[in-house]
Amino acid sequence: MPRQRFIGVVLLTMAMMLGLVGAPQLPVHARPAATGACPAVQNTPFFTIVYGEVTVNGAPAPAGTVVEARSPRVHTVGCCVVSEVGYYGAMYVYGEDNSVSPPIPGMRSGETIAFYVNGAAATASPPRTWVNDRDLHLVNLSAVYTPIQAAFTASPTSGVVPLAVQFTDTSTGSPSGWDWGFGDGGTSIQQHPNHTYTAPGAYTVTLTVSGPGGPDSATQTDYITVYLWGDLDHDCDVDVADIMLVASRWNTHSGDPGYDPAYDLDHDGDIDVADIMQVAAAWGDTC
Repeated sequence: MPRQRFIGVVLLTMAMMLGLVGAPQLPVHARPAATGACPAVQNTPFFTIVYGEVTVNGAPAPAGTVVEARSPRVHTVGCCVVSEVGYYGAMYVYGEDNSVSPPIPGMRSGETIAFYVNGAAATASPPRTWVNDRDLHLVNLSAVYTPIQAAFTASPTSGVVPLAVQFTDTSTGSPSGWDWGFGDGGTSIQQHPNHTYTAPGAYTVTLTVSGPGGPDSATQTDYITVYLWGDLDHDCDVDVADIMLVASRWNTHSGDPGYDPAYDLDHDGDIDVADIMQVAAAWGDTC
């Protein structure tokens, strides 16, 4: 850590210990999806302070890296965002406060602080046992993880309305959160959602995953195509042209060279008058 920054941290700590200044009141805020912002941290009068180097996969952690301290009860009890490449701190790590109602969760004396870097467990050197000493401690952190990369598939990717589609997350790394946009206003936070399209059109699908090294997004433009029932030429108009397409496969059967299941609208293995009647029932429908 540069000498000027270290001196500044020490002076702040000494002033705080002498009662000249109090612990900074960090705002409590909700956990955002993106790397670069801290989860909610509740301050208490009890704390220790840590600082040091931080590496990811053996390299200095970039600016925007989130460093967290968590209690054995998995509460976030301290957090800071790296602003200087390869360094974090000073990070206040708070103890629990049972003097208020409801009690504020935090560390307890003698417990080992767990450190996380961008959501991945980090190795602390040396390990740090929490005590309410209001003192400054050097703790270097290292984390190893594979950055996540968003990817997905879907089946089917085309068909007539209503079209039920099964989406499958194929992201690499270790994603822990999923945010889908299906292009028709529908969304999901499931890993492998099913979504039904109820109107014809071409839909662009986006998946954003969060986790160590994230977030990351993948978008597939016009990935899902939904057609009108009976619109066999896909021109958004059910008309005589569609009937002529069925007629062109007239009297073919499943297994015949000319048989095409796309024109067997009643799925009985025969293209016949019943399929023409299916198109006629949708006559005049448009997108």
